[in-house]
Amino acid sequence: MPTSTTPVIHPNPTGATGPAFSHQPQSVTRLVSSDDTAPAEVTALLSMSVAELLAMDNLRAGERLRGAAAPAIDVACAVLQWPDLATFAAVLPEPKSTKGKGGRRMDYPPLLMLIYTVLERVFRSGAQVDAEMRNPINWLRFRVAYHQLTGVWLREQPMTWAQFEYYRDEYLAPKHTKGQPIDDGIYDPAKPTVLQQLIRHLGVVSVELVRALGGFPDEDIDLQTPNRLNAIHGDGSTKKANSGVREFIDTFADGTTQTQLYGSRATVGTPRVQTVFTDSAADGKTGVGLNMVGLYWRHPELTDSRVVLFTGMAPGAEKEVALPAVRQVRGLIGDALHFLIYDGLFDGLPIDELLVEGVITVNKAPQADTGKKATTRASNRTRQPDNTPTAMKIATHRADGREIKTAAEKKRLRGAEFHHTVRTVLDDPGYRDPVGQRTFLTPSGKAKQKATLVSFDFDPAVHELADGTECRHGLVADDQALWEWTLDEVTGEKVKTTREPLERVGAARPRDDAGCYYLQLDFRIPCRHGDFVHRIVLRPTLGTRRQRNRATRLLRVLPEAYTEAFHALFDVRNDTEGANSSYNKTLYIQGRAQSLDPHAQLLDWLAWALLNNALTYVHHLGTGLEAGHKPKKTRKAPRAAA
Repeated sequence: MPTSTTPVIHPNPTGATGPAFSHQPQSVTRLVSSDDTAPAEVTALLSMSVAELLAMDNLRAGERLRGAAAPAIDVACAVLQWPDLATFAAVLPEPKSTKGKGGRRMDYPPLLMLIYTVLERVFRSGAQVDAEMRNPINWLRFRVAYHQLTGVWLREQPMTWAQFEYYRDEYLAPKHTKGQPIDDGIYDPAKPTVLQQLIRHLGVVSVELVRALGGFPDEDIDLQTPNRLNAIHGDGSTKKANSGVREFIDTFADGTTQTQLYGSRATVGTPRVQTVFTDSAADGKTGVGLNMVGLYWRHPELTDSRVVLFTGMAPGAEKEVALPAVRQVRGLIGDALHFLIYDGLFDGLPIDELLVEGVITVNKAPQADTGKKATTRASNRTRQPDNTPTAMKIATHRADGREIKTAAEKKRLRGAEFHHTVRTVLDDPGYRDPVGQRTFLTPSGKAKQKATLVSFDFDPAVHELADGTECRHGLVADDQALWEWTLDEVTGEKVKTTREPLERVGAARPRDDAGCYYLQLDFRIPCRHGDFVHRIVLRPTLGTRRQRNRATRLLRVLPEAYTEAFHALFDVRNDTEGANSSYNKTLYIQGRAQSLDPHAQLLDWLAWALLNNALTYVHHLGTGLEAGHKPKKTRKAPRAAA
């Protein structure tokens, strides 16, 4: 079985020749300047000058010396530096032709087919891959890099894109059949598809890459000072449909139906139609396309250190794929996975289901609807905030007497007035928020007044005084943090007694007799008779009912109110937006799917993950990009406490 440090060695296939290197060449420059025997097809290349080679390679020597962005062919060859890429050969299916069935024998190894999917992300289109590989110097450099990876010399003739498309549609990502389930990338042990096996193997080799970068240390969880090296983050991103043509079925009065295509500008032939879309309404979103889900890891002090652990696709609600994806990755990592950082869509039952396995979910509490359709305080525990930008009174005329009419300027004025009003509220040392509302400043200094969706009342904290009487303190979970409250006799509302949540002095994640994890949180309760420590035990609630009003879902280990500790861990989620943007840049039209078929789109998503992880390896553990590019400074300053 090949390992991450030893390349797979195969004998040269018939018709594939190459130089007999005594050691692995590092670049085509080494090949051109060496005395080793060269294959016949590169004799002309060996006699060329450096200027002629650079002209063929479409590069400019000045840019290479100045450290400009790496040319695409350099990136394509650098991808093959990742040793674990060769291990995917064991997962790929052999074509029928190797067993004497299905026509002419395939002249190229299956691993090359998978690498071509990565090259499509590098060059952004199959036609460009085909053109670049037909360039003699490019194909020679690629053959050298492939030989360094696997020990196999590819044929002298480059593989055509049509040959790749056949293998892709036949073996890698067979087209989806109407009425059949969509492959979401979650591994099915009973009958795994090729895509599922590839995605799972991506997780296996990616976990090892993370550990090589210092991630997932085998240490006990620290809930007071979480370690970002033991956290993963994830998100979904909907890619626009490849085609704007839509298929509808019209039903007539006599009961007959007719299929109609709308949005097509084609005058001849059959329009391209994408028929599979994510049900975005399940997440309360809009948009037409497929939602691509990813799980990632990133080192807090290293640049270009993102590692993709999972790629999948959500046909319906995003968390229906995200939850089994986290479980799949957790099975590969083990107990070293402590935290999952996600957005507000990951709520309800999945939080408890992951807690049972020891994974703590960190995300922002959902904000209540404060629009005109929001229910009133009397009929719902969700209250309207005291101040909203839409309710702010603003000037109607400019200083020169002209009337303010544009919506953009009115919005800007309302935002400025809201910020000024909330800052004035916060400047009052005696101000206290009612339960169901939190007024605060973001780390960037922006004033916010947030309405909490649901609050949760805990049993009062009780301690006995010296005279034998009891002192009671009301406790409530609001905006994922724990607060002490008292009743305002004037308004009849519960009002928090402090500006900041109660201080947590201890936190643990023990296991019960059944092997399920739960939480023990210790809080310091201020009291005029003397402060004391109160413990709250949070046990996950499992079942088929999906409700938000459970203690484990409303009181979190890292609420947003613990500003510095929360953002030190949660801010890595911004990397998911960077991942989505990075993938978009590899598409022919940014943000629009490259393929019509959902399985082909999932393969494109997987190919980008392979490209990302390979370049992460190159930047930190490999020899760097070729062509004399300057190595990057990969160490950055850690986040400092405010």
